[in-house]
Amino acid sequence: MNAQSITPENLTHRLIAAQAGRNPDGVALATGGAQVTYGELERRASKLANHLLSLGAGPEIPVGLCLERSPEFVIAAYAILKCGAAYLPMDPSHPAERLEFIVRDAGVPVVVTRGELAGRFATSSAKIVVLDAAADKAAIDAWPAQAPGAAVEFGQLAYIIYTSGSTGQPKGVEVTHGNLANLIAWHIK
Repeated sequence: MNAQSITPENLTHRLIAAQAGRNPDGVALATGGAQVTYGELERRASKLANHLLSLGAGPEIPVGLCLERSPEFVIAAYAILKCGAAYLPMDPSHPAERLEFIVRDAGVPVVVTRGELAGRFATSSAKIVVLDAAADKAAIDAWPAQAPGAAVEFGQLAYIIYTSGSTGQPKGVEVTHGNLANLIAWHIK
């Protein structure tokens, strides 16, 4: 794939969905003794994407993602892309003040995290989705496993990554779906 062959089907979330359709029982994620199949990845990400849309996520809206590297991180990042939003990864080891600044600076309306990290956003006005809380699990599971039909275009934001900032304040770098598709094509090549 080169830049000229990037098509709507080559956007990251669509490539993953296509692989899930071809090989639903194949292992998509593995860490330690845990495995997630493509079918489970697709189902869980679609349910979460539908839930995030109900909370105000959508095209080019940044959604905070504060989780350690794990299958849940990948599922949540995929869900955010599926609903057309831009995922904004936040390192759970960073000070709460930095995380709060990033949420405020990026205008994040929703943060996806775990219970033990949720307190780091106590003063934030963002809605907090706690993946390991019973109420949030039930709310997510109530959504259909069908992927939302969010319209996603090449020039729309896929993710925002905050740098340390040369002035001491973190700065967001925006990456579009087209940029991400080109990066993945380059990695594959």
